[in-house]
Amino acid sequence: MDKEVFADSGKLKNIGFGVLVASFIAVCFAPSTLMFTRLENLLLPIVVVVLLASNIIRFQFVFFLALSSFFLFDLVTIFLNGEGIAEVSFAFRTLKILLILILATQIFHEYMAWFNMVIRGVFLLVAMIIFIEALDLFGINENLFKFFTHHSLDDYRRLDSNRIIGTMMNPNNNGVLLTCFCAYFMSAFYYHRKRIDIVFIALSIVLLILAQSRTALIAVVVMAIPFVLSFQITKKTILLILGSVILILFLMYKLELNYMMALLTMNPLEINELRGRFPGWIYMLDAWSEHRILGVGPFADTFNTKAIVAPDSEYLYVLSSRGIIGFLCYVTLLIYPIVLFWNKRREIEHGLLAVLISVAFMIIGITNFSILNVRIGVIYAILIGIPFSYLLYKSEASKLFGAIPGFGSLIKKSR
Repeated sequence: MDKEVFADSGKLKNIGFGVLVASFIAVCFAPSTLMFTRLENLLLPIVVVVLLASNIIRFQFVFFLALSSFFLFDLVTIFLNGEGIAEVSFAFRTLKILLILILATQIFHEYMAWFNMVIRGVFLLVAMIIFIEALDLFGINENLFKFFTHHSLDDYRRLDSNRIIGTMMNPNNNGVLLTCFCAYFMSAFYYHRKRIDIVFIALSIVLLILAQSRTALIAVVVMAIPFVLSFQITKKTILLILGSVILILFLMYKLELNYMMALLTMNPLEINELRGRFPGWIYMLDAWSEHRILGVGPFADTFNTKAIVAPDSEYLYVLSSRGIIGFLCYVTLLIYPIVLFWNKRREIEHGLLAVLISVAFMIIGITNFSILNVRIGVIYAILIGIPFSYLLYKSEASKLFGAIPGFGSLIKKSR
């Protein structure tokens, strides 16, 4: 390899940033065909090369330890429970998140102006596709569904209203994607106070309502609490919140979004979609009761033999498959960024983003997959990497970080 590439860290960072952008776009617009769905996987060797060729690699010790331990424990549970080699793919998901997160941590403090344009452009394109699906413009709705998912339009028609998948495989994942966008725009507004970010926040909530992802809407509501608390609470703030709630409810009623309105009109325990998750939850708790410490290993395929569609709770899935040790690592990934960044949010750029994403994913994980979703996990790694990048490279606020030299520094020394 050209030594100049190693010597010029700028070139390495340009390549690394290009990989992050390509991965972000790939997971946001992946077609349903398996050949292309994992496009970001093809970029991982470049991620490894860039990291190895760097002069130094910094990481936040506690968070890195929790994520690394979760990955290693994946491998331990797989082999101890005699799982097949195919189940290693579940550990690979965690490894992918780990590598992309480390790269994002090294890059974003210098490239946020560029990534800010990328994420806004991607969001607007996602918004356009969602509106096309919602309004069935140009009569291409069915073709869009075939491109982005293997399901049909009727699969997501609930209570005489259509749920929108956007660019994801299903409405729930679409809701999680829009929640991530909303968190970023909330954070951007907090640090830069640009009115355009209010427009982006409002648009992301409207799109989320069209997707009719109830869990994601609840996550945004809960996520809004630390966002609002980050500002001085005034009468104007209270009136704005009340007005927003009334407007959201009016929008759901006027558009006849019956699936979403069920949150208000039905007893939660009587909602079919929630009750349908109970058999899977019971099964996962039974599996955990037999392997409390180490879990039974990643076992999603065995749900088919139990007539259970999917493990619709990331908490219970991690507990049953990785045991109490893996579960503690997972919970650390969710809670530690909140503890770390809440008090430092004023001094660390996008520190609030780590809080908002973590809070949202804590809610989403109750009834869906978040971090361990094969596409959402990449988005999580990229977005959570932003505040960690500013923490490690632009702030003296934390001493709990580590650093290891890359081969780039060794080559420099040998000259």
